[in-house]
Amino acid sequence: MSAIVINERQDAMQARLTLAAIILTYITLAILYAVRTPAWQAPDEPAHYNYVATLARGEWPVMRAGDWDSAALESYKAVRWVGVTDEQIAAIRYENHQPPLYYLLAVPVYALSDGDLTALRLYSALWGVVIVLCAYGVGALLFPARREIGLASAAFVAFQPMHLHILASVNNDALGWAVVAVGLWLGVAHLKRVPVLGQPVTPVMLGLIAGIGLITKATTYFMAGLLGGVVVVGWWLDGGRDTRALIAACARYLLVALALGALWWGRNIIVYGWPDFLGLAVHDVIVADQPRTSERIDALGWGGYLTELGRTTFNSFWGQFGWMGLPLQASWYAVIAVCVTLLLGGGLLAGWGAWGQSSRRQRWAWALLALTIVAAIGAYLYYNSEFQQYQGRYMFTLLIPLGVWLACGADFWRRRFTAGRWPVLTTALIALPLLTFALYLIWRVIPGGL
Repeated sequence: MSAIVINERQDAMQARLTLAAIILTYITLAILYAVRTPAWQAPDEPAHYNYVATLARGEWPVMRAGDWDSAALESYKAVRWVGVTDEQIAAIRYENHQPPLYYLLAVPVYALSDGDLTALRLYSALWGVVIVLCAYGVGALLFPARREIGLASAAFVAFQPMHLHILASVNNDALGWAVVAVGLWLGVAHLKRVPVLGQPVTPVMLGLIAGIGLITKATTYFMAGLLGGVVVVGWWLDGGRDTRALIAACARYLLVALALGALWWGRNIIVYGWPDFLGLAVHDVIVADQPRTSERIDALGWGGYLTELGRTTFNSFWGQFGWMGLPLQASWYAVIAVCVTLLLGGGLLAGWGAWGQSSRRQRWAWALLALTIVAAIGAYLYYNSEFQQYQGRYMFTLLIPLGVWLACGADFWRRRFTAGRWPVLTTALIALPLLTFALYLIWRVIPGGL
């Protein structure tokens, strides 16, 4: 056996062990966040919990007048949910319009634990394992000879504090982000024609993931469009000559995706009427007293509004815990901004040098990640076009592309200052600061601050 083969096997084994360590560390952190975060001190957690409770009683949630009471919510937040009764918690039902899959899968956990909040938080946190694995998978597909990129990407999504905070709460974002993660992994594999778990990625598989997203959360819907594009681009990269093959592939993709989505949309049309197939129209009527973007612009002017939007979005993306009531110290945000800027800059420099040497398939894989970032930001701005809801977590569908970008930046600076040595530093530059920060926050800041 040649030395090259032996080294390759050793590198592969080391990567698997490092990934296992990242996952075990993530699970430990998620348990800490689930246990040490005070009850109901995560965004919208009571409403998501009550959706599961309704299903567990054998009923189907329906959005009705009275499910949203802003005055009551503000009063509960003001007392940090201390002394809020079970009856008051049970009346918070403004997430009843959400697609059902996350909640249906949570019902057995609810039943076995007698509705224990921590058990449901840990159920949510398990979806984070899927996200971490897919982050590594995407990085490894893009850089098969540089496993440190995939490992650093996995560490980023595993240890990002705000990501941990939401994953370790009862919230359907967890499954939604996992669906996007799997979609990216399979999409990149399809574009590069790399088998996944020994099987080629087919339009049916992509349609299944897109369809699961359609019955999980509206924030994943953009992936249905992107994965449909992946089917078309994959056909074109294969030569693009057989039009009948393209039509057949698109038909299989759409049939599977729309069959799943139609189950939920049909139910909503029956309950809420046409054309409210998402239940969002009735939701917007019921939560009509939420702060409006237009009112904020009138109060601050465009300059003040955009400044507030940018600052709050950045802060809440990296860490503004509870119901946005526990921001970090300003100095922390400044340090984060400097570090992120350096890594993003390094990633751009690395990409600039590598683009000309990339194959067509590699470029289209990069395009999928870039379009995911654009779609996530576009969706976020759309959400804020009517209601004032600038919470950075709404853009966590872009975490894997961002993680790969930051990992490339860390690798660029590592190569520059070590003459290409010590590839483990690429992962360490991402993992160690975030891990330390996440531990500090859950041990010293979040329990007392909330």
